[in-house]
Amino acid sequence: MQEAYTQLPNFWLIIQIKDDCANVFFHRRNSTKVLTTVKAEHARMFVAIVENARSACRATNQILLLKELHDTHISRSLLIENPVEDIWKNPSYNHSS
Repeated sequence: MQEAYTQLPNFWLIIQIKDDCANVFFHRRNSTKVLTTVKAEHARMFVAIVENARSACRATNQILLLKELHDTHISRSLLIENPVEDIWKNPSYNHSS
């Protein structure tokens, strides 16, 4: 049992995909024993992963909307750019350690 425990990763990143959002969870094993510098690095990694996921979702959505525009010659309001502040005003991700 101990051998199997040591082969497990020290942290898990879980992404729960829903129709209208994605929840991101980060769990660190033995979090009370982790150094502050390591915790800060994990927090930076978490933020970078969430930002990259947002960017990928945005690019994918834009490609799909542009393909629909090409196919139907009808533009959806989602293709009209809004300031980034308006789009991500209320982030819907959970930050847990």
